[in-house]
Amino acid sequence: MPAAPTARATPFSIAPPANSSATSGSNRSTTCPGPKKSAPSSPPAKPAPTPTNPAPPKPRLRPIRRLRIPTEPVSVPAQLIVGIITAPAAPLPDCLAELENLFGPTSHSSPTIPFNFTDYYAAEMGPNLSRLWLGFARPVARDALVPAKLATNALEQNLARAGRRIVNLDPGILTLHNLVLASTKDYGHRIYLGEGIHAELTLIFRSGRFEPLPWTYPDYRERAVLAFLAECRRWYLSQRTEGLQEEV
Repeated sequence: MPAAPTARATPFSIAPPANSSATSGSNRSTTCPGPKKSAPSSPPAKPAPTPTNPAPPKPRLRPIRRLRIPTEPVSVPAQLIVGIITAPAAPLPDCLAELENLFGPTSHSSPTIPFNFTDYYAAEMGPNLSRLWLGFARPVARDALVPAKLATNALEQNLARAGRRIVNLDPGILTLHNLVLASTKDYGHRIYLGEGIHAELTLIFRSGRFEPLPWTYPDYRERAVLAFLAECRRWYLSQRTEGLQEEV
C-alpha cells in the first residue's frame, strides 16, 4: 500500500496538532477543500450630511493700499502765550527782556491785574501778586511746549531770591481750536509729554469764542482774559491767512 502523500501548506491550510497521528486506513488530508473565499467588503461611505445653517462664503479682501508716510512731520505753527505772576519785588522789565531773548518780540500784552484768585503761591511768593499775559509774534511748532516750559523754569530760577521764586511763568500754545498750557504737575486731565512736562487743554474755541472746561483755572475764566486771547487768535489767524509762518 503506498504511503499517504505529505500535506503541503497552502494559504488556507491549518497545521495539525502536534500529538495527532494518522490512523490506520485513514487518508484524511489537512487541506481545507473548497473554493477561495474573498474578504467581506466594507459598505460604501455615506455622503456627508448637508449642514442646516451653512457658513457664509468668506468675502474677498481687497488689497490694502500702502500708505505714504511723510518723511518730515507736518505741523501747523501756533502762537506762544506766556502767563506771568509776579511778586511786588520782581524785576518785571528784566523778566520781559529775558522772555523776548528766548521767544522773540511780543505781539500782544494784556493789562496787569491783581492775582487774587487763589493763595496757592502766597507761601512762596508772598502777598499782593500781579498777573498779566504776553503773546509772541514768532510762530512756533506745536511740539515747542516742552522746550518752552523748560526755558521758563530756568528763567524762574535765575530770577529767584533766597531760593524762592518771585516770578511764575506759564507758557501755552494757542491755535485756532484751543489753548494748551504746560505744567510740571500731573493730574487726571493732563497728558505727559516728556522731560517732566504735561499738557493741559485749558480752553476750547467753540461758537465763536473761547470756552473754559471744568478744570480751567479761575483767572482763565475771566472775561478780560478770554477777550485778550480771542484778540491773539484773530491776529494769529491773520498771520496764517497772509502766509507769514516762520517755524522755529
